[in-house]
Amino acid sequence: MAAVTCIIVDDDIFPTRVMSGYINRTDDIALVQCFTNAIDAINFLSSTDEGKNVGIIFLDIEMPEMSGIEFMRAVDLSHKEVIIYSSQEKYALEAYEYDVCDYLLKPVSYARFVRAVMRAKMNLSKREVPEHTESNSDNDWDCAFFRDNAGALHKTKYDDIVMLETMENYVSITTLKEKILVHVTMKKIVELLPPNIVARIHRSYAVGLKHICNIDKDHVTIEYGREKITLPYSRYYCQDLMKRMNSTPITGSDGCLFGFDDVS
Repeated sequence: MAAVTCIIVDDDIFPTRVMSGYINRTDDIALVQCFTNAIDAINFLSSTDEGKNVGIIFLDIEMPEMSGIEFMRAVDLSHKEVIIYSSQEKYALEAYEYDVCDYLLKPVSYARFVRAVMRAKMNLSKREVPEHTESNSDNDWDCAFFRDNAGALHKTKYDDIVMLETMENYVSITTLKEKILVHVTMKKIVELLPPNIVARIHRSYAVGLKHICNIDKDHVTIEYGREKITLPYSRYYCQDLMKRMNSTPITGSDGCLFGFDDVS
């Protein structure tokens, strides 16, 4: 198995040396380069083949010229995992909005470092799963693949997704058959699923469009088996919800077709 390449972006020399030592002690991960400022790191990632192939970025938050948060806004992280390590806990919530893999507080222990690296490597491997598992059948076009926090892979039909709920650094996915707990942000799941499958209705909730049976100004009601569940609805997500419902005709759980004109 080829080693996952990584870089360190930190203006503080001592923690950089510590993290470099940890990387050198760990199998299947290789340090490519260290940067003392985010701008040089951006140029490396965007302009070199070696940079484009980097899998893990160890990133500090408080740096001159450009902060770690600004760095994440400027870089395409779709094929990379970011592990924040910082002396400040106050940036953790904002950092997770950028789908960071983990947030470590300095001084970082080796055991905590290894846990973060294992999580990052697992997340990177997920992107290869559909091409390398027997699940890749002719019917997989209408399915999503989720790896739960225990490492098990779940193949789920899009139409079976009832609701998503944020739970700290995880998302609980309720389907018609099971509940799956995954280590990912709500934002990432909603973005990866087809736009006519789920929609965000609240900071903490997203729902399967097929399972919506009623919408009012404050709540969305969904059908789950024989029961109905009422969830809070934020007007902030109103426009996106209606756009997704209108993008493709959606069959409700009662068998009726509905779109914007059919909801109140």
